[in-house]
Amino acid sequence: MSDLKPFLFDFDGRAYELPDVRVLSARQLQAASRGDFDALEAALRANGADPEAVDVLMDMPIHRLNGVIEDWVSGDGGKLPEPSRSSNTTGTRSKRTSRSAGSRSTR
Repeated sequence: MSDLKPFLFDFDGRAYELPDVRVLSARQLQAASRGDFDALEAALRANGADPEAVDVLMDMPIHRLNGVIEDWVSGDGGKLPEPSRSSNTTGTRSKRTSRSAGSRSTR
């Protein structure tokens, strides 16, 4: 892929660079998305990330790390698909109508 672009983030006033998220395998991306930080660190190092950038990620506060990971993963199509429930559902319950309520017998 010639259109791979590094992901830039800054922390404590310095800029750092990670490889494009699309260099990760599906398993590596899934592990990172689950919060498996050992797997994330190994995946970054295996894919040529700057060692200093990896160290900064692993040492930053978790709320900041989560934000960087979310931005990195969603930046260029690396986002994992959401689990699908059904192709026609919206996740909201339907309201009863007078017709559906009429199925009960009051005799």
